[in-house]
Amino acid sequence: MSKLFVITGPSGVGKTSIAYQLLRQMPNLKKVITYTTRAPRPHEENGIDYHFVDDQTFNQMKARAEFFESAQVYSHQYGSRIQDVEQLLSAGQNVLMVVDVQGAKTILEKKPDTIQICLLADSPEILIKRLEQRDQGATDNFQTRLAKLKDELAYSQTCQHIIINIQGEMDQTVEQIKQIMAKT
Repeated sequence: MSKLFVITGPSGVGKTSIAYQLLRQMPNLKKVITYTTRAPRPHEENGIDYHFVDDQTFNQMKARAEFFESAQVYSHQYGSRIQDVEQLLSAGQNVLMVVDVQGAKTILEKKPDTIQICLLADSPEILIKRLEQRDQGATDNFQTRLAKLKDELAYSQTCQHIIINIQGEMDQTVEQIKQIMAKT
């Protein structure tokens, strides 16, 4: 039977990097590619990392109720199409979704048997440093992310599985998640 796995956690904790490694190492795991209105970061590819769309396209999809989950995260919208999730699950694939805590809440409401894995950084200082590097001097964006961090950390305490993503130990984090996936 196929399973739905969600990786969530605060911004900058390494969700995307961990997911990439899991997908490389687990051929039976398929990622739902999220739609977003934000601009691509360096090295991100449309249709592989995300589907990058404009606000009008995203809002039209939302109006047509195409999303399994969608959320406003900072100043951008993110969403996963129902059709993409259902297509992978009905094909017998194990499915991976990488979402923020808003998306994780919505997914659990709609599909309570989802296996939720929350990633946390090994220290708040490391996470703050990652956010500073990501925002590259965009003070408003950094302050917004920092303000949201408290809520994201509080939500993590409700997750089924909590994994500490130790700086420089990604392989260990990936192995812990693979063990969880194998047992559930």
